[in-house]
Amino acid sequence: MIYKLISPTESQVGKYIDTNGDGIPEGIIFIDLVADKEKQLKYDNKMYKIPTIKEKDNIKEYVTGGKFSHKLNGEQEMLMPIFDGEDRFYIMALEDVDKHWCHHWYANVSDMKDFAITTAMDFGSGQKNTLNIIEKWNKEDYGAQDSFDIWNIIKKQVEDGWFVPSTIEWKVFRNQLNIKRTNYEGRALKVRYWSSSQFDCDGVYIEDMNRDFRKESVGHARGISFARLARKF
Repeated sequence: MIYKLISPTESQVGKYIDTNGDGIPEGIIFIDLVADKEKQLKYDNKMYKIPTIKEKDNIKEYVTGGKFSHKLNGEQEMLMPIFDGEDRFYIMALEDVDKHWCHHWYANVSDMKDFAITTAMDFGSGQKNTLNIIEKWNKEDYGAQDSFDIWNIIKKQVEDGWFVPSTIEWKVFRNQLNIKRTNYEGRALKVRYWSSSQFDCDGVYIEDMNRDFRKESVGHARGISFARLARKF
């Protein structure tokens, strides 16, 4: 196979990416921080900025590694990194954390009174949100641990750089890949996913595929939803 270096100016959104070198992609690109122009997403009467990388001297380099087909976006090129550097992409996992089971966000939640300073909605906040909530869960700050809480299920993935997306990261993903309530089932997505963004003292933003991505959806932390992870790569 002849590997081709990808363009630094052409957006790679919608292509698949192999993160561990096994020749099988684990994610799909939904933001290209180098080639995409700076964007803003309007949600709940507020504008959220999607960042770009302006200093491009130390960007990770990638090559194409053939084609791959998945329900999420059909047949597309698959990319692989060849040199270390700053991550160029935000990617969403191709599969749920568990294909068959929903999980609690925090089954024994009591009072997340510090929700306003613990997590954020913004693009780029998902990883910090995830780490903050895992710390809370480890200390049982919000209540006793439950083995079916997502923070217990995703420990290994988080060590590898994956995180639960913030609510705005979810909405950018849907907007970029044109995922609507009329097509999500055919694209291998479930109806409802957790975000890492807290809403109030016992509520969490969820991404409800049955609703327009601009609409707000909130679930109780004791409830159950599916989990899918994102990462920079």
